Amino acid sequence: MLTAFVALLALLSANDLLAGAVETTRLVSHGFVLAGYAIVVALSRPALDPGGPPADRQRPPWRLGRPPGLDDPAPAPAPARLRLIQGQAHVKTRRDRAA
Repeated sequence: MLTAFVALLALLSANDLLAGAVETTRLVSHGFVLAGYAIVVALSRPALDPGGPPADRQRPPWRLGRPPGLDDPAPAPAPARLRLIQGQAHVKTRRDRAA
């Protein structure tokens, strides 16, 4: 999309320049757009990709819920402890069912 924009801008600027209907300051501002486009194209070259970090500086893969760099598994949460309050809970026994 950026290439199409810059190409159209260059065509329109060349047409205006040939017709003599453009000021120099306007063409200079379009030159900055062309310079920025050249930088974007240069930085997107695969030959300039530095790659990943060296093997001795890599960390294990990050996992959700754990900070990076921890090798031991997270401890399981303790089971919930239930507390019965006298008079609020009643367990039916065989005697209660028979009655």
